[in-house]
Amino acid sequence: LTNLVFSVNTLDPNIPFLSTLVPVSDGLCHIAVTASVFLTIAITVERYYAVCFPHTYQSRLAGKGHWCIIISYIFPVFFTAILFNLPKILQLTRIVSLAHIFPDRGSYIKIGIISQVFHPLATTCLIPILMLSFLNLSILKGSKKKSRSTSRMDLSMARTMMTIVTVFIILSIPKMVLALYEVSTIPDIVECYESSCYYYLSSKRWAMDILIRYLVMLNSSINFI
Repeated sequence: LTNLVFSVNTLDPNIPFLSTLVPVSDGLCHIAVTASVFLTIAITVERYYAVCFPHTYQSRLAGKGHWCIIISYIFPVFFTAILFNLPKILQLTRIVSLAHIFPDRGSYIKIGIISQVFHPLATTCLIPILMLSFLNLSILKGSKKKSRSTSRMDLSMARTMMTIVTVFIILSIPKMVLALYEVSTIPDIVECYESSCYYYLSSKRWAMDILIRYLVMLNSSINFI
C-alpha cells in the first residue's frame, strides 16, 4: 500500500497532489519493508524456540501469554525500522540533507552510497539471510530429533516459515547484487563529479531497480499472507 502513491506518480507525474505525497509514501515504504524483514526474523526465532526448546517455550508461553510475547516483538521491530530509516525519511522530506552536512561533493557521494551498505544491504539482506539460514537449519535438525515432543502445529509452522525464508533469500539475491555493484561504482561517480560532468545510470540499472522494487513488494506480500 505504501508504494501505490510512488507507482501512480511514476505513471502520471503531472498530478500535483501525488507529487507532494511521494516523499512520505517512499519513506513509509522503506519502514514497511524493513519491518517486514525484521518480523520474519522474529517469527523464525519464535519457531526456533518452539521446535528446539519445546518445554521452555511452553512454560514461557504459559507464563507471559500470547499478547505479551507478540508485543515484545512488535514494538522493538517497528522502533528499529523507523530508527534505521530516519535519515532516509529526513532526506526524502527535505528536512535534513547530507549535502548540507558534507559540503564536499565527493565525500557526500561516498557516505551516501556506503550508508546503503549498512542499511538496507546489511540490515535487510546479508544479516537476515545469515540469521534465517542458521535458525532454519537448527529448526530442521531439531524437528527431526524431537518430533515426538514437538506438536504437529509447531512443526507445520516451522515448515511454513522455512518456505517463507527460502522465498525471502531467493528474492533478496538481486537486491544484494545490485547494492554491491553500486558500491563498486563509487570511484566512477566521484571521478565524474571531480571532472564536472554528469554520471548517468544505464537503462539496465533503471530496469533492475524497477525489478527489485517489484521483488521487494512481492516478498512483503508473501510475508503478509
